[in-house]
Amino acid sequence: MLCYAGAHGRTIIFTETKKEANELALDEGIKVECAVLHGDIAQAQRETTFQAFRDGKFRCLVATDVAARGLDIPEIDLVIMCHPTKDPDTYVHRAGRTGRAGRSGVAVTFFTPRELPGLRLIERRIKTQMTQVSAPQPAEIVKANARDLRQSVGEVHEEVLPLFEHIAQEMIADMGAVKALCAAMAVACGHTKPLPAKSLLTSLEGFKTFVVALEEGQEPLQETRQLFPILRKVLPQHAVSSVRGLRLFKPANRAFGCAFDVPVDKVQVCGRSMCVCVGNAFMVSAPRQSALMPPRRRSSLPSDSIRGNDV
Repeated sequence: MLCYAGAHGRTIIFTETKKEANELALDEGIKVECAVLHGDIAQAQRETTFQAFRDGKFRCLVATDVAARGLDIPEIDLVIMCHPTKDPDTYVHRAGRTGRAGRSGVAVTFFTPRELPGLRLIERRIKTQMTQVSAPQPAEIVKANARDLRQSVGEVHEEVLPLFEHIAQEMIADMGAVKALCAAMAVACGHTKPLPAKSLLTSLEGFKTFVVALEEGQEPLQETRQLFPILRKVLPQHAVSSVRGLRLFKPANRAFGCAFDVPVDKVQVCGRSMCVCVGNAFMVSAPRQSALMPPRRRSSLPSDSIRGNDV
């Protein structure tokens, strides 16, 4: 929610059941104040909750389809679906809650590998290609916090500023203006320590993701076991044994490649051997080899979420 709606935006989370809505609203992982809307809640209370959400008294609404039917709120920045819908019409109904009245918005759908074919069917029916993304990385969350802080700074009253002026001048003299401001923002956002490493595949802390980069003319990977002969050519055995979560994927206009996770204490070994850091992942240059193990079947790369086109 922080990455796509921010602390100042409004979010609707759709669940399939009333039980799931209740549990999600009480989950400690949701850092913003939220309320629940489903069929077991009395009509009068539903109307009160709806009006409070419309008035901006809280920023997140967890709802089922039945309870959310008829909602008309133009300022929704983010719609989250905990599971893919069972039909395209329901997807359009949910996603259409955002991006109204000339505003932009984002619709995110979480899915399991088993649910992916149904989601692809919705794509074809609504004639819209969705973007497959992993869970936000720590650096993306920090940047989202910084954007929220910038908006909040504009709301500070002029009479308050002189209270901080003397210390601000001292900080600028000691650190320089940009560094002093960055440090102050880090403290305000609560991010003063180095960020933990997180897997791009599973979002588990303590892992770094590596991506195999095949050179032009190399045999495409058809299954995960084909990666191990490549790794054994450039890594010691203890590093190869630490590889986790092998996934095949197909970049745009390229043959199937492979991604995998390595514990952070093994990253130095892997990095020194064969790769460079590209964004949040390490790009592996696969050596040429005359023979790969014969493929048995083709795999696909499941992901944590799919984001609909910005609307």
